[in-house]
Order: sequence, then structure tokens, then C-alpha cells
Amino acid sequence: MLALNDGHTLTASVPFKRLRASASACCIFAVTALASFAALPALAQAGLPNAVVTKVALEPADKTVIADFVTPLKPLLIDEAKLKSGREQLLAPLNVAGVTPSFRLELWKQVSATVPVMIKSPNDTLVVNGLRIAGEIATDTSVALVTDSLKSPKSSIRFAASFAIRRAFEAVQGPTKLAAMDLGTIKQLIRALTVAMKTEADPKCFDAMARAVAAAADIQVIAGAQTEGLKALALTTGEILHNTGVKAIDDETLEAYVRAGTTIRDSFTNQNPAAPPPWLEAGMTFSVESLSYVYRQLHKPDPELATIKAGDAQNVIDDKIAARRVVAQLVAISESNYALANQLRNPLVQSSGNSMADLIRRADTTADATVSTYIEELLKDKRVR
Repeated sequence: MLALNDGHTLTASVPFKRLRASASACCIFAVTALASFAALPALAQAGLPNAVVTKVALEPADKTVIADFVTPLKPLLIDEAKLKSGREQLLAPLNVAGVTPSFRLELWKQVSATVPVMIKSPNDTLVVNGLRIAGEIATDTSVALVTDSLKSPKSSIRFAASFAIRRAFEAVQGPTKLAAMDLGTIKQLIRALTVAMKTEADPKCFDAMARAVAAAADIQVIAGAQTEGLKALALTTGEILHNTGVKAIDDETLEAYVRAGTTIRDSFTNQNPAAPPPWLEAGMTFSVESLSYVYRQLHKPDPELATIKAGDAQNVIDDKIAARRVVAQLVAISESNYALANQLRNPLVQSSGNSMADLIRRADTTADATVSTYIEELLKDKRVR
């Protein structure tokens, strides 16, 4: 059992499929610790007026106010028993509407010596919180400290690093947000995430990385960030699916691909066919690779996607259908993406109205054969791998 500084405890849990129980427990530790971070309390900060937080150009007096606010919090950040209080007080001003880059930069300056100590600590709770603080403050310099932790042998730390980058991206989402990061930093963070995704074996960490990349796609105030995020998400997940070969992907990881596909699909809605989005081909690549993965699963010897046979007991039938649940979701989102992208590429193209996802759900040999033929026809201009 692990005691967390937020008063939570971590108890034994069922190991993830195909993963060591110890690795799963580490990642669950990060999930539990970070769950309490989902919404920071809107605390009134005595001695730190909102006018300072929202000031475009800080005066020396403003910087003194910030320093006086942060100084007594620094010891709390490296004391596990007091860390929660220190973190909440430090980050609460970031809830104020209209936080300026000037404030973020000065806030980071005040903790720039403390947070690296946290991130390098042998205490995982300090590391997770240090990563979180660096991500929340969201400056070019603060987030640069996070990426090395994506390579940590501990799944809890990789998860926390992914979540920190996601929070940095979310800090600059919305048309009125002011960013203390530039496109170059966004690209570097996306690159670090996609490199990590290609070797990540823990489903929860993989999902956290994919969600972080997807968060970049919602950044409106930094020109080019949306395109970078969507292209990276589509091409990276497509590449991983392609390199998977005939190996079956566990449902928990496959759900991350479904979520990625949903982000891509949503990006295609309300687009102007006269000016297709620059990530159009990347989005189609995701669909091609997803459907190709399903095609390979249907055609490999002794497939996990077994079909219903005469004489199967009802519980066997139910299990075979259940085994296809997430695969059917992947097929459905890939069909939708492909249709939307194809119509953007050629507005005269009409959807066939067929549903491969419905056929996949039947777990029927004839239906599977129809799906295989349909995939081959649908992707005849692409090689079904």
C-alpha cells in the first residue's frame, strides 16, 4: 500500500493484460495522484492581486509581490507532508481569467530552482508534483524539464510527464488565452511524445501520451499548433498500427486509438471543402492503417477475433461478440474518418451507407468475408497491408 500526500492510498489492483503487475501499480499510483489535480481550487490569494496575475508588463514592484508570495511556499514543495498545500497555493493564481505570459514567466522564475530538485528527487510523489507544476506554469523553460521523464523506467513517472505536457497545452487552449510558449516548443513536446508512444508498452501511459498530443490540436492562439498536433496524432498512431503486423493489440490500448480517431474525426467536421485542412491526408492514413490492422486480424491463423460456430453455447457466443467490441469501435471511427476526409477531398463523393462496424460485431464468417472484401475495395488506391 502506498500513502499519497493527498490522503489517498494505493492498494493492490488487477494487473493490466500482458503487463507486469508492478508496472501497472506504478501507473495506477500516478493516475491516483494526478486525479486529485484535475481541478485546482479557486483560492483567494492574499497579497497576490488579480491585477498582478493579469498584468501584461510587470513592474519591479509586481515582481516583488510575486516573490513574497512564492518564497514561503518553496519549503512546502519539497516536504511531502506539506506538498499538497504548497502546490495548491502556488498554482491557484493560474485559475484567474486572463493570466499573462509575463506572470507565468515570473512565477516560473521564482520556482525554477525548486522544481528541478523535485523532478530529480528519489521520492516519486515529489517527482510527480514537480512535473505537474512545470506543466501548469507552461512556459518554454518550464516544460523543457518534463520531456526527459517520458523516458523514465517507471510508468508512474512517464504518465505524470505526459499529463504535465497535456496540462501545458490545455493552458493555452481557447481563443483568448495568452501563451508563454511558442510553436517551436509545441513541436518539441509533440516530438518527444510521439517518440515515446512508439515504444510505450503500458496502456495507460500510451493513452496519456496520445491524449497529450491530441490536446495540442485544440491550441488556437499559436498558429500551426493544431496542424502539428493532428498530423502527429494521425501519423504516429497509423505508423504504430502498421508496425504491429499481425499481433493483436489489447483492448485498453486499442481504446486509445479509438479516442485518437475521434479527435481526428471531430477535426474534419465543419471544414470547408474548398480549403481542405492540411492534416487531411494524415487523417486518411490513420483510417487506412486502422482498417488494415483489422484486415490482418481477420486473416491471420487462429485469430483472436473468433467467429460464432454452430453448436456454440450462449456464453461462448457472448464472449466472441464481446471480444470484438473495441475492434468494432475502431472500425466505426475509421469508416467515419475516411468518409469525411474523402468528401473533403472530393465533395462529389457520396458515402456508401454500408457499416463495416455492424458486420464486425456479428462475429460471423460470412460477415467477416464481406468486411474483408469491402476493406479491399474501399482502400483499393492504398495497399491493404
